Amino acid sequence: MAEHQEQDPKAPPSEGGSSGGSPPGPPVDPPQDPELDPELVRLPPPRPPRSPIVALAVLLIGTVLLVHLRTDIRYALSPTTPMELPEKVPPGMALPDNRLVAVRGIPDYRYALLLDPREDQYRRSFFRLLGTGDRLLVHADQTASRHELSERYVGRLRRFDALPYADEIRDYYARQQVTRFVDVGALRACLPKLLDCSTLRDATGEPLRLEPARPLLWVVDFPDELTITLSRDRFLVEEDARHELERMGQPLRGPGRETTDGYVYVVEVPAEKRDAYLTKLEPLKASFAVHRERLTVPLTGITTLGDTLALQPEGAKATTYPWSRIVSVQVEAPVRIPADSWVLLEGKMPWDYKWMPFLAGGLALFMLFNLWLIVRWLLARRAAA
Repeated sequence: MAEHQEQDPKAPPSEGGSSGGSPPGPPVDPPQDPELDPELVRLPPPRPPRSPIVALAVLLIGTVLLVHLRTDIRYALSPTTPMELPEKVPPGMALPDNRLVAVRGIPDYRYALLLDPREDQYRRSFFRLLGTGDRLLVHADQTASRHELSERYVGRLRRFDALPYADEIRDYYARQQVTRFVDVGALRACLPKLLDCSTLRDATGEPLRLEPARPLLWVVDFPDELTITLSRDRFLVEEDARHELERMGQPLRGPGRETTDGYVYVVEVPAEKRDAYLTKLEPLKASFAVHRERLTVPLTGITTLGDTLALQPEGAKATTYPWSRIVSVQVEAPVRIPADSWVLLEGKMPWDYKWMPFLAGGLALFMLFNLWLIVRWLLARRAAA
């Protein structure tokens, strides 16, 4: 029996040992084609194309931006000569959206919405054009050197509902009580019907419908009476002022009232005596005007009697007045901006957006480049499969 010999683990393995296999050694390069450049052979293999997720995200964001900028781009390429609109835009008239226009009209400065953005040198004014049925509004910028807004406005015309702040503006005007002057002649023809006043119009020609819940404010003229104001600087107490007027011989209608300007009295002065009375009044340095009264009367307190009418304010007796003494009739009502309304952005010209087409072109080229990357990735995947 052959003896078993233990091998020292530190000893190098013997050649041709029973374990078999070739002894370890330096790696042997495979045989190469002599015509190949060794430097090219050692180059790393090409990396696979990157994931198209980033390119897809660029395409998505670019599409959203182009859709958002499409109206500005179209306006930048629109005609630069303003289209003249009629002074009073009739209901139902088709208007050009996103176009440079010019219009003349009566601005409603009294109920204008003034905006003062922080850290901005512009003061923005938002107001209606009267006589358009609240279908046309103006958004104007006021600089420090601009003191008055003109009555001819040139700018970009947009649908009101296309503005991002359309709902806020509509809610603001719906909460405001705007004074509307009623056409007295149309009201006189309408009052016998009382609540059937669908054809009534105000002084600007806009349609107006009377509502029982909204009383009318009547301004009545009294041609045989004067409202006289005596200054506090001339009369220290009210009794002295009253005594001075009584000395002039014309009766006073009721007691006087005190204001910040002085003492106010209503004096009965017939038209034939007015010149002589004013001559006596001149040394007192008093201010005067024909007496007028403002009466708030509901619809149920109005009675027509041919050339006269009876007005009965709430909690008072009815008084008869001739129609010739009615100076004006007013009603408080909110502003309802219709769905087909428009807004003119004053000063917004097409050349202010001339950079938009260049921005859109650069963005489109960048999107085409990312589309090419996606196509390249798909082709590489197909070749690998």
